[in-house]
Amino acid sequence: MSSTTSTRRTGASTLPMTGIDKLMVVSFAIFFVIGCVVDYINAISPADGGVTRETAKLWSWPPPPVFDAYFWWCDICDPILQINPLWIKYLSMLSPFVFCPFYLVAIYAIIKRREWIRIPIIIYSAILFIDLSAFFVEAIWGKLPSPNMWIFTAGYGYYQLFPVIAIARMWHDHPFTKNPPCQAQVVAALKTE
Repeated sequence: MSSTTSTRRTGASTLPMTGIDKLMVVSFAIFFVIGCVVDYINAISPADGGVTRETAKLWSWPPPPVFDAYFWWCDICDPILQINPLWIKYLSMLSPFVFCPFYLVAIYAIIKRREWIRIPIIIYSAILFIDLSAFFVEAIWGKLPSPNMWIFTAGYGYYQLFPVIAIARMWHDHPFTKNPPCQAQVVAALKTE
C-alpha cells in the first residue's frame, strides 16, 4: 500500500517545506562541507601531536587555502585546535565520518517529507549541542582559552543554536503531516486494502 493511499483515506496531508525546514536543509549542506573539508583536518591529524604548517604542506586534502583559513582561525580565536588533544580529535572524527553521511540522509528526508528522520534529528541535535558545549567550556576555562571569545562565539554559536531549532521543529510526532492519522484510522485504511 502506498503512503498516498493511506494519507488520502485517513485525511492526513503532507505539509509544504517551512522556512525552518529550508534553514535545516541549508544548514546540513553547509555542515557537510565543513565536515568534509575543515573538521577532517583534526579528525586525521595525530592526537596531541598538533597540526602544523609544515605537516599541512604534505597533505593533498584539503587544499592549501583551507589550511590558510584553518591556521588563521586557530591564531585569532581557537588555538587548541592546533594542539589537537585526543578529545578534540575524537569529536572532530564524528563530523566527517558519522555526521556527514547523516547530513545527506537528513537533507533527503526533509525535502521528501519523511517523518522517520524525526528521532535521528533529535538524537543528532542533542549530540551536537553537547559536543559544542565542550568546545565552549575549553574556550572559556580550558588550558588554552580563546583569545577572542566574540569571534569564537560568532563562529561556533550557530552550532549551539541549531540543535535547539532542530529539536523544536522535530518535537511533534508528525512534523511534516497535517491532520496525522490516529492508529485506528491507519488500521481501518489497511483493512480496506
